[in-house]
Amino acid sequence: EWMAALLDALERKENRLSLGLTIFLREMGCRVGEALDLTWDRVDLDKGEVQFVKTKGAMPRRLPLTGPALGVVKTMQARGSERVFPTCYGTYNSHYSDAKHEACDRLGLGPTVRKEWVIHTLRHTRITELAANGHAAPAIQAWAGHASLSVTQRYIHAAGINLTALAHC
Repeated sequence: EWMAALLDALERKENRLSLGLTIFLREMGCRVGEALDLTWDRVDLDKGEVQFVKTKGAMPRRLPLTGPALGVVKTMQARGSERVFPTCYGTYNSHYSDAKHEACDRLGLGPTVRKEWVIHTLRHTRITELAANGHAAPAIQAWAGHASLSVTQRYIHAAGINLTALAHC
């Protein structure tokens, strides 16, 4: 419900770039810097893949695009820019923050949620969903570009997976 409210707020502001970037971040679970640095030479629309090269852990990775992310990327192609998402972090953060506050007002969410709901929440949500859907930790690590499995395991724990039960199989 929070995601729908966020997207609705961005759509009402008619900011297609921020709307598309938000959908892309949510679908791909990438870091915002990875998306903002994404250039067209790292996109293969025929294969439906993107390659993130400038990553936090210096671990480039090639990922298949989800259906919604592919749709966003195709829409962005019409802009004719060198980068897929031609904006800077500050501008996007401002638009995202405004939409987040509007969504919080609409959903009746208090100050704690407003403070803790950040852009990185989109990444965290996607990775946690991968864990909740039963994907193996090494696969999630590769998707997320985590340098260590211990970071990925935080998401598995957040997904409420009962690791103790696995010991009794």
